[in-house]
Amino acid sequence: MADAKDLLIQAMEARVRQVRKEWNEQREQAYDQELEKKTERMNQIRKKLPAEDSAWLDQLWLDRLDLLEGERERLYRAGMLDALRILDALKH
Repeated sequence: MADAKDLLIQAMEARVRQVRKEWNEQREQAYDQELEKKTERMNQIRKKLPAEDSAWLDQLWLDRLDLLEGERERLYRAGMLDALRILDALKH
């Protein structure tokens, strides 16, 4: 069963990479332009802040982005684990 779990984990990781790739390919140019505008506006505001406050804000955004990415991956993996448990229960 451990081999099957290892194979399923590898498949799950491959699926995560595939979903990310597809999402990147399907993003619309309009979305990218809007994001660019917002980023530029934020950079203008950030440049007006003292260096210490600007660095703090940068770190806050980076931490938040890491949290969101980790949360999405954790939820996906939890869903796959639930599916494995259901399949295992159905076998017995």
